[in-house]
Amino acid sequence: MPLPREVVQAHAHRFLADFPYQGRELVYCDPPYLHATRSSDRRYRFEYEEADHLELLSLLKKLPCQVILSGYPSRLYDEHLAAGRAWRSR
Repeated sequence: MPLPREVVQAHAHRFLADFPYQGRELVYCDPPYLHATRSSDRRYRFEYEEADHLELLSLLKKLPCQVILSGYPSRLYDEHLAAGRAWRSR
């Protein structure tokens, strides 16, 4: 039996904040990499500034589900994910 799925084209922060979580979800986030961690000047179609990363981190910390966040090691992520839930870096 196929799993239920839905394709949504919307602002990710708004979607994640409004989603009716049941506690069994897994959210995978792969935002544009922080400028400070990039090895090239190549830009994304939809760029993220530091304020966008901070907003996303604040939102992800509040979600009532498991979260996987992709990105290179950074001071910003380390500082904002150190306290609270069991965040691990790999």
